[in-house]
Amino acid sequence: MKQGNEVSPVEARSKGVEYASGLGIAVGGASTRMGHPKGLLEVEAGVTILSRLWELALDVLPEKQVRLLGNNAAYSEADYPFLEDARKGEGPLGGIVALLGFAERASLNRVVVLSCDLPYLSHELLVRLLEEAQAAPRDAIVCPKVDGFYLPFFASYPVQRSAEFRAALAKGHGRLQGLIAGGRQQELILSEAETQLLDDWDRPADLPDDHPFRADK
Repeated sequence: MKQGNEVSPVEARSKGVEYASGLGIAVGGASTRMGHPKGLLEVEAGVTILSRLWELALDVLPEKQVRLLGNNAAYSEADYPFLEDARKGEGPLGGIVALLGFAERASLNRVVVLSCDLPYLSHELLVRLLEEAQAAPRDAIVCPKVDGFYLPFFASYPVQRSAEFRAALAKGHGRLQGLIAGGRQQELILSEAETQLLDDWDRPADLPDDHPFRADK
């Protein structure tokens, strides 16, 4: 039983006191396949994917540790703090390098990167990633692997690897699969149900049949 000012483990997670991690939601993509900014698609009336992910992030981390990533005018009116890419025009690595730098300045150990098109991600799965990353070797990237490919947009990156990522960005070596495979990594093993929670909305065919945007197509 909780007494006085004690904080339960669940409350501690929700207040972000357990995780020395930043978190970035990547919004820099052009969404050409969808034809609409994916993070601004509604998952229910009045709730966008982005707003839902932001609330999930604030369930587990303080707001000062959470940012949007990328240079995308479509999100300029979104009322969230953001980081510009460390180097524009170099794909998602520029955002990850910016987030790693942000975490270094804040004396954090890791950063979680999420794509903005994850409408089904659960609180429990996000907490699981944070917890496994916290227990992993300090230089290991922690992320799932599906059909032989790492999932770089549901992953925890160690600040200890910042210099390596900055060097890759400077050289134009921005392929995240190669960067993850080329160093120490720890696979986050997912159940079938957890894998389905990472289904994304990348194109209109991925949307539910009754989604208004799909109906417009």
